Amino acid sequence: MFLERTHQSASCTTLVSKSARQTIFAHDSIPKAPHLRSPLIYAGNKAPLAAFTASLFPADSAKRDWVEPFVGSAGLLLNAPKCRRYVLSDINHYLTELLLATRDHFPELAKEVKKLFTLENNCADRYNEIRRMFNTELTGVKKSAAFLYLNRHCFNGVVRCNRAGAFNSAFGHRSSVITPLAELKSLGAFLAGVTKIKACDFEETLAGIRHPSLVLLDSPYLPSEDGQPCFTGYAGTSFGIDRHNAIAEWGTRLSDAGHHVFVFNNDSPAARLVHSRAQEIHTWPAYRRVSRNVATRGMAQEFLAVYRPRCAKPEPDQLRA
Repeated sequence: MFLERTHQSASCTTLVSKSARQTIFAHDSIPKAPHLRSPLIYAGNKAPLAAFTASLFPADSAKRDWVEPFVGSAGLLLNAPKCRRYVLSDINHYLTELLLATRDHFPELAKEVKKLFTLENNCADRYNEIRRMFNTELTGVKKSAAFLYLNRHCFNGVVRCNRAGAFNSAFGHRSSVITPLAELKSLGAFLAGVTKIKACDFEETLAGIRHPSLVLLDSPYLPSEDGQPCFTGYAGTSFGIDRHNAIAEWGTRLSDAGHHVFVFNNDSPAARLVHSRAQEIHTWPAYRRVSRNVATRGMAQEFLAVYRPRCAKPEPDQLRA
């Protein structure tokens, strides 16, 4: 793929692919902007990128649906612009159950959260016991409160489940107890206007799109070729190249039907090949904090592939193929 430098500013170099007419924006950095924090700790949380991502949205965003099949920590969602409606999903049903409890049973959930976030529970023994109870006996709002506790007390907020669906992340040795009630309340207030929250595979959510939409896809990443640690699987399953190819196919199909699709990933030759049909690629340096080994933490390149509409109005029949 031949690239030609077409523009360079103090913070961004713009390249254009002569073969595919793909524009690549190489950002030196992404400006920090004020943002609402999620009550959940997730590696790769995109809340700090919300303002930058929104700057790429079309002018008619308020008339479009916000569709997010990998909602994760809801960092992007909390900082989303006004849209027609919000459609959220994730394969991790513990997460979607917490979102539903936050929306529908906030007072009861807040009460249970206060019970768990104590100095006495900030140790490995209590963490392991609460994790055992979460995996074997807790239900309903108590289970959702325990999921939030485990997320905030495990290593780097890394939510890991084994193939049987049991939460198995290790204790993170937090130096202090921070109860995220204010963040939980903000999330609950936002979710009050969200009518659809579902635990399902991303393709089920994408197949249900009918109204003009903004589609945000922050899936597990492709493996980094520079050795930097990143997530390549979730919910006890691997997220391989076939799934990334499926995301790219959906990007093309949905953009052909009039939707705007935004896909996050590592910036690597493999990722660029997968998303070679995206009209735009935005890249920037990001700091990785996931690895247990401090020596392997550091800067890595990330990107956002943007698939723009190729026709004026979405045609529902195009999505049913």
